[in-house]
Amino acid sequence: MSAPLWLAAADQYALATIGQCADALAAALTDAAVGQDPPVDPPRQALTATNGQLLVMPSTSTGNIGVKLVTVAEPDANTGGPRIQGVHVQFDSATLAPRAILDGIALTNTRTAAVSVLALRYLADPRSRELLVFGAGPQAGSHIRGVVAEWPIERVRVVSRRRESARQLIEGPLADLSEIDIAWLAPDEVSAAVEAAGIIVCATTAATPVFEAMPGAAAAVVAVGSHSPAARELPGPVVGRAYVVVEERGTALREAGDIVLAIADGLMTEHDVDADLRELVRGAIVDRDRPRVFKSVGMAWQDAVVADAILARS
Repeated sequence: MSAPLWLAAADQYALATIGQCADALAAALTDAAVGQDPPVDPPRQALTATNGQLLVMPSTSTGNIGVKLVTVAEPDANTGGPRIQGVHVQFDSATLAPRAILDGIALTNTRTAAVSVLALRYLADPRSRELLVFGAGPQAGSHIRGVVAEWPIERVRVVSRRRESARQLIEGPLADLSEIDIAWLAPDEVSAAVEAAGIIVCATTAATPVFEAMPGAAAAVVAVGSHSPAARELPGPVVGRAYVVVEERGTALREAGDIVLAIADGLMTEHDVDADLRELVRGAIVDRDRPRVFKSVGMAWQDAVVADAILARS
């Protein structure tokens, strides 16, 4: 057996855009040969490890075979490395031989942004010019890059606890987007920005809501920061009022704190989830008289599909 191909972060980013990966996800969701609705694999397993957790995410449901292995260090653990690390192993669907090993964090950054972009294609106003992003880490950068590639964004505001973090993001990974007005937003300006933004992305490690204002009826809001039922980035009243889309209902009701806690607060019921991602892609009617919310927790089939899309271009 030949050695599997290794794809580092830079290799992956060079091979496929976020939009191309969103196209691949859409194709998987509309593929009549995929019998599950939407593709459902075993729930992610969280195994306790020294100083943190090992997350195991296997997938065979779309015909692509992959497993992502990710470690998450405890916030106060001094591990000497990034808090989240990992790899994704992709197998050949015919021979079952290991085909490639991909840097798991780069894959996660691309996959998460691609899922968000796919949802936003149906939920966001195509004329949106204002993007508001909570968080200044890799996911914030990936989402900014994915959104500005498809919407006529003129102004991006980044909300982070430290202005320096926003500066590093803007002047580092996003330096090539200098034609767009991208800047840090002061805390006292957040409420007005939430009310004015066409697209809002929450990509933080917060366990409690990152804003309190109600987005405008034309706004589309994406929350990607957590897969814990005890953590949420969005205020309950926002979720309770919104047209709500999730990746898959069972997963959302198990893992998506933004949904779970809004239900616990009595602001919605599980029946108030308006659509899942496959229904959205297949033509669910979107209510545009209220804000639209997409809550993402990440699913293994998405990693496998995006890995295959990247590998197809290698």
